[in-house]
Amino acid sequence: HNRGQASTYVAGKNKWAFRLNPGQYFQARDAWGRRYTNGWSGFNLNACASPWAQVNRGMAGMDEAVSYRAYQLAGVPGPDTHWIQFRVIDAAEEASPRSQFEGDVWGLYLVVEEKNGTWLREKGLPEGNIYSAESGQKHQGKSMPTNSVDWNQFMGQSGQRQTVGWWRTNMDLNAYYSFHAMNDVLANIDLREGGNHYLYHRKDGPWVVLPHDLDMMFIPKTHWPGIVQQSICLEHPALRLEFKNRGRETLDLFCSDAATNGGQIGQLVAEMAGQIAPAGQARNWAQLDEAMWNYHPRNNDPGQFYRNPVVDNRMGGDWRRKLATPDFAGFCKYIVDFCTDSRPNKNYAPNDGNQFGYGYGFLFNESRDAFIPPRPSLRYSGAPGYAADQLKFAISMAEAKSQDAVAVEWRVAEISAPGLAGFQPGTPCRYEIEKAWTSAPLASSVTEVTAPANVCQPGHTYRARVHVKDSAGRWSRWSEPVQFVAAKPAGK
Repeated sequence: HNRGQASTYVAGKNKWAFRLNPGQYFQARDAWGRRYTNGWSGFNLNACASPWAQVNRGMAGMDEAVSYRAYQLAGVPGPDTHWIQFRVIDAAEEASPRSQFEGDVWGLYLVVEEKNGTWLREKGLPEGNIYSAESGQKHQGKSMPTNSVDWNQFMGQSGQRQTVGWWRTNMDLNAYYSFHAMNDVLANIDLREGGNHYLYHRKDGPWVVLPHDLDMMFIPKTHWPGIVQQSICLEHPALRLEFKNRGRETLDLFCSDAATNGGQIGQLVAEMAGQIAPAGQARNWAQLDEAMWNYHPRNNDPGQFYRNPVVDNRMGGDWRRKLATPDFAGFCKYIVDFCTDSRPNKNYAPNDGNQFGYGYGFLFNESRDAFIPPRPSLRYSGAPGYAADQLKFAISMAEAKSQDAVAVEWRVAEISAPGLAGFQPGTPCRYEIEKAWTSAPLASSVTEVTAPANVCQPGHTYRARVHVKDSAGRWSRWSEPVQFVAAKPAGK
């Protein structure tokens, strides 16, 4: 059946849902061809049509695929996505001799995992209840409150001022900080207190906000508030400080490198785009979708793919979107420019309509703090060769000490992408913002550290960084990275 609420028929190219008979599970595979552990009782197809954000037509689902993956990388539970070609065999001939708009091919679609019990098991998450902010309960967890009792209680309480202790008990704040930071970077402008997100009540206690309905992204204007009801927690100075720390960390670990193999947003866009526009191919799936739907008779605005430049006046006022090239590659560059510090003049302001660095600048403004310690510098201080059991790094603490530094923290993260040592084709890339080895906060007098011998795998690529904390709990920016390829342990 077709699906959607207000957007069901807006674009002409509709979204679909498939439900299977009881016991008839679908064995799906992910974007890398790996079987999901659990069979699916049904699945949804999103149309890659940007129904409301016509300015994004031709993005071929990158708005949703990149965004869902970005939330995951930042530690926010979310669904996997992968593209498929959708074909309906309803005639003897595969292609119609009358029109390119007839025949078996319906175009490019994006599978988005349903957030239900199967999804919880697939992601290794505790059992729990899942609710839509708009339409209520979506999954009833075992041994969990029934009749939406927990939902009604939480929504009633979380819209009011509560103590810091209440928030720490009832809300997964780390996930929320990452969710809020990514909302800024990706410009999740259709997010609102009463819609376009889910909430998951874990069996072990806290509530977790989940991303949902991400077909209106990467737009440098204000549409809806872009917050959830629980954003009220940031009125507490202590929690606001923690969010700002996470925001600056997100800028350093996800938004500062536009390279296709830099372990950050540029790499993510390249990885996602490569699934539908493989290198070395004369044609790609984005072009097929354009040929099928740009001038399809059911299209509500024929010819809107890759209009360039185009003025949009539907999302908070007029703004001008310009692509470097009027094609899929131009949209990929647009996303990277949007999420990185690409604006020559650093005059970032909410709702300014300037696509360059808008997401980066939005989070920069929200997480800035004039009193954080200076950004430290890091150098490799171990023996030449980067032996995996002799990885030693040193920090210059002179400036930090003068700013009341009380702690220092170190991290080493693997990055992998085509062209980097250790990358394995057919497997997901690795990103700096993912969980990595992180030291405990150490005394600021500790100016050198040796990473544990089992942290780095020989032949793989890593980045090391360090940051410092002052007595008020403010963390500095992470240092610029030291990138290296680990060698065989010297002791072997």
